[in-house]
Amino acid sequence: MQRRNKLTIIPVLALGLIAGIASIATTPSADAADNNTQPMNNAAPALGVELKGWTFKDPEGESHSLSDYRGKVVVLDFWATWCGPCRKVMPGMQKMHEDYKDRGVVVIGMNTGERPSGDPAGYMKKQGFDYTLLLNTDSAARDYGVRGIPAFFVVGANGKLAWQGTGGGKATHDKLIKAVEREMKKASLSSF
Repeated sequence: MQRRNKLTIIPVLALGLIAGIASIATTPSADAADNNTQPMNNAAPALGVELKGWTFKDPEGESHSLSDYRGKVVVLDFWATWCGPCRKVMPGMQKMHEDYKDRGVVVIGMNTGERPSGDPAGYMKKQGFDYTLLLNTDSAARDYGVRGIPAFFVVGANGKLAWQGTGGGKATHDKLIKAVEREMKKASLSSF
């Protein structure tokens, strides 16, 4: 009888460990929680709806609003310096910026859930990334239902959500590129 109870506990402990590991990959660190980061538990917006507007500052203190980019395809990348998968996708975001910046596409790094000791502007500068960086974007992350990062949103030239995805894998990146090119075609922006 005692042996059976021990064998029953092992799968329960394993499931608890797996759930704990999964939550680490999608939850800001304790440092970020100390930075008054609110839980990001709103529902994600539906495709085809106009996204709630926002205004945030870049590292130089200049304000940027989502409405400033109407008429362009906008790629939002929610990220933080403590997030390994976020850092891994950033070279691809830089390449996207370089490939599409003259064709009506804007790539914006939306720094969210950052640690007090984090330096997103310094990180991007050190890596040679020069696409737009906006700071303290936690309210947009909440409004858009971001639960894990990196999280991507493609906003069409009409201001409506065209695509969203999470994660740093090749499949997500490929879908992101396809969504951008589809929106460029809809808006009659040059895709080549």
